[in-house]
Amino acid sequence: MASPRINLLSPEALRAYQRHRRQTVLTRTLIAFNFLAAILLVFLITAMGYLAILTKSEEERLTVIRRSEEFRKAETLEGNLRAFANDLKTVRLLEKPQYDPAVIVRQVVEAQSAGARLHALNLFLEAPVQNGNGQKVFLSGKAVTRGDVLDFQHALEALPFVASVEAPLENIIHPVDPEFSFSVTLKPLSETP
Repeated sequence: MASPRINLLSPEALRAYQRHRRQTVLTRTLIAFNFLAAILLVFLITAMGYLAILTKSEEERLTVIRRSEEFRKAETLEGNLRAFANDLKTVRLLEKPQYDPAVIVRQVVEAQSAGARLHALNLFLEAPVQNGNGQKVFLSGKAVTRGDVLDFQHALEALPFVASVEAPLENIIHPVDPEFSFSVTLKPLSETP
């Protein structure tokens, strides 16, 4: 059985003792935090100083390397390699089988109906885009009648190298003297006869 505590201090002395004890604990806690902050501050200052010294020495090392003859030779070699890579890319594009523009123009002109007259023919024979669309030919001109425009469109669709022909509705709105335009998508060369 626990014995009862006997308090020999007066209530005022007890309050003063407890207040002094709380202040002592608070003071010690603050001193500990200040000590830890000082250690952290010293660490940060040391780290910043070390990084400054390291950065300065790296800059000096890079300056010395950039002044060297080997570095200049390496930069020249790198530039030459980039130019060679661009030239190689161009050569590879030229090696790919491509449509002969003269053949395309001749066959499109031969496909014209008697009443249709071309004003412009634009060939875009760059490499097909990634989404599968082929190379493009854009045509525009003027026809005598709406029927001539439709005949020309059907003749274009019948060409062996044509995948699709896109024609706006404006091509057939006017029954007489309609202006027309077509966007012709070419088949890949592997699919042409």
